[in-house]
Amino acid sequence: MNVYMPGTQIGRSKEKLKQIEEMDILWKYLYLNEENYVVFNNGMNDIRLTMNANGRIFSTIADDPDDFPTVRQVDFPEIFEIIKQLKKQESSFKGSSAIKSEWDRIAAFVRMHMSLNSEDD
Repeated sequence: MNVYMPGTQIGRSKEKLKQIEEMDILWKYLYLNEENYVVFNNGMNDIRLTMNANGRIFSTIADDPDDFPTVRQVDFPEIFEIIKQLKKQESSFKGSSAIKSEWDRIAAFVRMHMSLNSEDD
């Protein structure tokens, strides 16, 4: 039974909920096209993540063309770290000064596709 006590937090923190909203952007980006990918460093290697049409996440070592894709389970802390790294990576898109990081590019890409694919209700 949940009982509110003054000075306590109800539910999850706003920071975590904001991070989950960002997670949604990352999943949409990977899902939109099987050729979309992100690269992050896991502390040992640069890892490349992709997603297939069924929503399954695959990882490979980014610099190894012979590495076989393996199914990867990703938890919240790892996804939050990936997004944090993407926010620090310089954007591969050079067409706009507003897009400074890979995260900016990914978010803009998803927004564009969502607006192009929106249906009038």
